[in-house]
Parts: sequence; C-alpha cells; structure tokens
Amino acid sequence: MPIKFDLTNPPVATNLEQANALLQEAWAHMADLEGRLAASSSNSSKPPII
Repeated sequence: MPIKFDLTNPPVATNLEQANALLQEAWAHMADLEGRLAASSSNSSKPPII
C-alpha cells in the first residue's frame, strides 16, 4: 500500500523495516516527480505568457 504523503505531518518509522519502506516510497515518489519535470521541459525555452 502506498504511503500517503502529508508534508505538514511527516511519517515516523518505529523500526528499521518501516524506515526502509519510507525511504523506498519517497525515492519512488521523487523519481516520478523528476520524470514529470523532465517531460515538461519542452516549453522551458518559450517566454511566459503575460
């Protein structure tokens, strides 16, 4: 089950197994966000529309 990210109340691991699970989930989430950022860079050379 994916961990729900709540930036106002971060999860706390009570043992090494939970800490590893949190790290794996956070790493996957970060990789997803990095992928989205890379995919949307096609318009970065265009000036902003005002």
